[in-house]
Amino acid sequence: MPVQKTICSETGKEKLTIKERITAHLTVERTCKSVLYHDKDVHESELIEDNGPLGKCLFMGGLIQSAENDSHIYHESLVQPAMCFSQALLKSTEGRKTKRVLIGGGGELVCAFLCLFLIVDNN
Repeated sequence: MPVQKTICSETGKEKLTIKERITAHLTVERTCKSVLYHDKDVHESELIEDNGPLGKCLFMGGLIQSAENDSHIYHESLVQPAMCFSQALLKSTEGRKTKRVLIGGGGELVCAFLCLFLIVDNN
């Protein structure tokens, strides 16, 4: 995922662009305000950039993993059904609420935050 400095054809100013290869025939190019963090080792590359409309974006392995301003859409669709189902199941069988949650993956901790919020909010 190369970060490139280019000249904007409309304004003539320098801009940073990030090209993300989605498939062999589809590449998405984004303009970013600034690169906040960039690291590349033998196994993986990591990049955090400020995109403007999307907020801060996390790229790993050349693909966007999370964007600050729309991550709630993805994460809540994972967490809410599981938490609601577990609460209903435990209430019907044991009469108590969930205190522990197993999260597989979730390296950016958004799912953990939502689970904690739902457990505290429901108790």
